[in-house]
This record gives sequence, structure tokens and C-alpha cells, in this order.
Amino acid sequence: GFTMIELLVSVAIIAMLIGSFVVNYRGGSRNSELALTSQKTVSDLRFVQNSTLGSSRYNGLVPKGGWGIHFSKVAGSETYYTIFADIDGDKNYDAPGESLQSFGGLRVDLPADTIVSELLFNVTPKNSLDIIFVPPDPETIIWDGFATTTSATIRLTQTLTNTNKDITVNFFGMIEGQQ
Repeated sequence: GFTMIELLVSVAIIAMLIGSFVVNYRGGSRNSELALTSQKTVSDLRFVQNSTLGSSRYNGLVPKGGWGIHFSKVAGSETYYTIFADIDGDKNYDAPGESLQSFGGLRVDLPADTIVSELLFNVTPKNSLDIIFVPPDPETIIWDGFATTTSATIRLTQTLTNTNKDITVNFFGMIEGQQ
């Protein structure tokens, strides 16, 4: 039969294998969650684009400046993004009047441990970013509060695994999520 030492070694090996499996499973689960969050963000950008094309209403009126999404990485606001109606047509998110849920706006919370870690205005890092689809075409406006640009990248990061997913939008209205 087995000696006590052989039995202890066998149990230790099995415990290490189980521990390794659990760690890998949790990491894979978090990476899958990040991929789903990235896909949802791309879907929300397309939803906003289609809301502009379809003349969706906000508080009973078609927003003068179309629909948009506001991203921010300022502390406290990096855990969500905001779908809004540009009711005054200034190509800028005016909180909170343009994002009231009862009228069609929406705050989208990211899963736990997922943040907006970087907003690139072409290649320049920014603290906030508005992507607005202006009717009737819709024209795509990428705005940092001061100027427009031709493309932007939104980086989502799963902080526990330190993995990233990038979403890129350009002035043609093309929206691409990293696979």
C-alpha cells in the first residue's frame, strides 16, 4: 500500500492542480466578461447611430444635434458611459439634462473591475470624449470639449487581469471593436 508520505505528496499534487484550474478559470471568465463589455459598447455606439438615423425622440422631440455617447476617465466616472441626446445641438454632452432615463438617455455601468482606462483623440490622450451622430446623414462628430478629430479609441481595461479591449470610431461613422 501507500505510505503516509506518498499519500501526502499525492494530495498536495491534486490540490495544486485544482488551485491552478480555479485561477485559470477565473482569469478566463474575466477576459470573457471584458470581451462581452467591449461588444456591448460597440453595440451601444451603433444603437446611438441608428437612433439618429431613425429620428428617435427625447422628451417627445427629435434632438437637434442627434444622439451621442459620453465617455470619461475622470476618477469616479471611468466605471460607466452615458447615452445622451444633444437637444441643443452644441455637439457636446450637457449633463444631466440630456441624459435623463425617463426621456431616453441612459447611464451604462461597466462590470465590476472594468474601467474606461484610456481615451485617445487620434493618438492624444484625453480625459473625456463625446461621440455624436448628427442628422440627417448622420455626420459623426468626435469631440473632446475643445476640438473635433477624425478618429478616437476607447480602451476598456479589466483591472484584475490587466487586459484591454480597444474600440475605435472614425469620422465616417465606422465603429470597430478589437477581437
